[in-house]
Amino acid sequence: MSKDRDGWRSYMKKMIRKFPGRARELNDLQSVQITAKYNSEPKGGGEARTTENIALRQLPPLDQEEYDAVRRALDAVQMKMDGPQRLMMIRLVYWEEVYNLKEACDVIGCSYSTIKRWNVELINSVARNFGPFKGLLEI
Repeated sequence: MSKDRDGWRSYMKKMIRKFPGRARELNDLQSVQITAKYNSEPKGGGEARTTENIALRQLPPLDQEEYDAVRRALDAVQMKMDGPQRLMMIRLVYWEEVYNLKEACDVIGCSYSTIKRWNVELINSVARNFGPFKGLLEI
């Protein structure tokens, strides 16, 4: 594959690779502790609105924006007719990192040119959804 002349493409790929970890991190931030506290001391000075506070927890702003950009791109992929195959390509190439694009086309059962096109569409979709790049790629 040709060398990435645009540093932003590499940045988009890193965002896609980080997505599962960010999703777990966000889930951990927003999960509720349901274990009761067993002590005889009265409540005081603690958080009075735990549910609201949990709902407001988020990733750091840049991480949250990157997560949202990838999530929106994945939502768009799922709506496509060949969405399951595209998601398999993303999982194999980006998240599990066990295959490159050429090897993934054999596993998925489609041509290399199709996999390359899907990959470019995914990267461009993430870029369109990411704040600093919004509006740059009107494809």
